[in-house]
Amino acid sequence: MRPKRSDVSASPILKSSPGCSEWRTVIGRGECAERRNKRLGAIGGTTPVVRLKPELEELPEVIFGGPPSPVDHGLTWCNEEGKYSIDGVRWFNVTWQQPSIVPYPDGFPLRDLPGFGTRDFVRVEDGWFLGADLFHYDGLLFHVSYTGERVDLSGRDIQIRGFFQQGSRVFAFGYMVLKDEEAGSLFELTKAADGSWTRTRVASLPSAPWSHARGPNNELLLSDGPNDYAVIGSTIVPLRCERTRQGSYFSQ
Repeated sequence: MRPKRSDVSASPILKSSPGCSEWRTVIGRGECAERRNKRLGAIGGTTPVVRLKPELEELPEVIFGGPPSPVDHGLTWCNEEGKYSIDGVRWFNVTWQQPSIVPYPDGFPLRDLPGFGTRDFVRVEDGWFLGADLFHYDGLLFHVSYTGERVDLSGRDIQIRGFFQQGSRVFAFGYMVLKDEEAGSLFELTKAADGSWTRTRVASLPSAPWSHARGPNNELLLSDGPNDYAVIGSTIVPLRCERTRQGSYFSQ
């Protein structure tokens, strides 16, 4: 049976909580989620370590076992076999797309990309954007022209899980593990009058996103496994689900 309909104003909305990097539900627990691994929540039970090289004490050498794990925000663990809703009124099916090593697009001029991790491409008027998550080997965010000229927009320690287009707007989603700890990031890629591209971080996400999909009104839908949500503007709205899974993702 589908959940009872209710007014959209009753939907819990995740907001950044002052003083901590995690998110919390405004309706629900109302507390910061406890950090699972103190800092990075590394995969596989490995504990992240930050240490200083003796000869370069001012430069930290960061060693960690993988991307951040999902954070428990107290949301319902949805079963993807059922329908989803943003407002509790309109229900729709979702086909989640997981990141992979996407093949080179036709005409893409580069062939020297890493063959591990995940990567994605999106076509724009003057070439492509390339994004990659190379796990603990860092990540990539490049603009690549038709002639093969690349412009690095990665900055420091950025991992890109995928791209999403809304009309003429282009977004990239991923995480910056040294900057945001467990949180994920949503970036908008914009072109200036002089033809140069820039990235702007427009939203903080509950955790590093994994799967993505497109909603019925062209909304960006993201999931990190246990947390499924829509990005409406810069607001994170948890998805309601027709079917739920038994137990808790975090007790498996």
